[in-house]
Parts: sequence; C-alpha cells; structure tokens
Amino acid sequence: MASTGEFIKINSDGTRKLYSRKPSFLHDDGSEVSMKWLRLNENMYPVKEPTVPVTYEHRFRRIKPMEEWEVKDIYVEKKYWFYRYTYPEYDSFHQTLEKKSESYWEVDETYDDLIHVTFRVVSKNAETKKQEMSEQLSNLRWQKEVGGMKFQDDDGSIREIHTDRESQSKMIAAFLLAKDGYTIEGRQWKTPNGFVELTPDKLVTLGLYMQNHVQLCYDNEKRIQELIDNCTSIGQLKTVYDEEFYSDWPEYEFNSETEPLSGE
Repeated sequence: MASTGEFIKINSDGTRKLYSRKPSFLHDDGSEVSMKWLRLNENMYPVKEPTVPVTYEHRFRRIKPMEEWEVKDIYVEKKYWFYRYTYPEYDSFHQTLEKKSESYWEVDETYDDLIHVTFRVVSKNAETKKQEMSEQLSNLRWQKEVGGMKFQDDDGSIREIHTDRESQSKMIAAFLLAKDGYTIEGRQWKTPNGFVELTPDKLVTLGLYMQNHVQLCYDNEKRIQELIDNCTSIGQLKTVYDEEFYSDWPEYEFNSETEPLSGE
C-alpha cells in the first residue's frame, strides 16, 4: 500500500507549511483503500496511536482533529495534528491579538504533529475601539434592562420582579387591564421569590415603574454612546470606560410611600 498525502510541506524558500489535504490510500494494484476495508482488516493493520502526549491542554486547544491515516507496511498510523496556542502578553483595551499566517506557525522540535500557533500584538485605533465599546454598551444595557428590579411588598419584604422581554409584555397587558378597571383584587404574580398578590393599584404602579426602568436603561445607553462618539483617541475612550461605562444604571427599589410616575 502507499499513501499520496503529506503532513508538512517544505517550500522552495525553506519554510515549513502545513499541508491539510486528506491523503488517498492505494492498494498495490492502484485501487483506493476505503475506511471500510481498514476496519475489516483491523487485525492485519492495527492502529498506532499519536506520538504527542495527549494532555488536557492539547485536547482543549486543538482546532479540529484533522484525522489523517498513513498506511504503513504492517500497521495504520492514525495521524492527528495538535495545536497549542501561544499567547503573548498584551493590554486588552488598547491592543488585540492577531493570529499569524500558517507559514509562521512553528512545528514542535520533538513532535512533528504538535503545532505551535503564534500571534502578533496589534494596536487598536480609535474607530475600531468605538465600535467595540458600542457593542459592549448595547449588551450591557440589555443585561440591565432584563436583569430585574425590586419592590417592597405590603408586608415590608423586598421582592424582585422579572423584567425580561416576556415579563415586560405580560406586565403591560396587566397594567392596561388594571388601569381600565378590568382587574379583580388578589391577582397572583410570580416573582423570583415566589408568588405575590398584587392589587389593581399596585399593578398600575408596578407597570409604570417597569416601563420607567426600561426607559432609564435606554436613556443611559444613549448618554454613554454620545460620549463614545465624541471621543477622538484611545485615551479619551479609556476615560469614558473607566468613569462612565458602568455608572447611572437604574438599580432602585420602590415602596408604597414612593410617588408613582404619572401615567399620562
């Protein structure tokens, strides 16, 4: 049998390049060796395990198995390429890592099937950082919006209430019914702390506060986004991130003595 595949290719300039084409295996008569044939003849051609000591890091870091079979005279060698990522130190706010092309990846000195993937440190420009911070800000606003809010029950206990999108829709419906006088006393509402009984008046108040909670999240996102847009340097963006990014998000409680917002 013979194999038409390679694993590491030496270029004309002497550089070593990975060659990922899966090899075709041929019988002596030129016909292709199938995986079914190999399984049927497993006793005749036992599988030889990879030479790299398989550690948790290798299993976790490898990109994909890249299973390759090299047919020898008396056995089949099951070929894997293992990838170990080598990350240099860098400042994640001002810099990012860029994977080098495969021609710069290093083959391990001991194991030909262990590849060291290398990276270069690249400085971020202001426009790239603005886009990154805008995406982070949108995600942060969403977390704050749907993360819930608190209220004080009639017995004085502090309860949480869901503010995810589905809960918002249910609260709007309950608010409209209660506001128009269609809700009976003793409506049960499920919270993370268990069920709580809500009167029509409290449903109206809760509905107003939930909508205010959502609006405050969007208002704060707009405020911070305008600060980001007005920045012209990485240094200014860092100041906005340190001083404003996580400030002024709504985290409040209301109780029966709190003045409800106007529904008009």
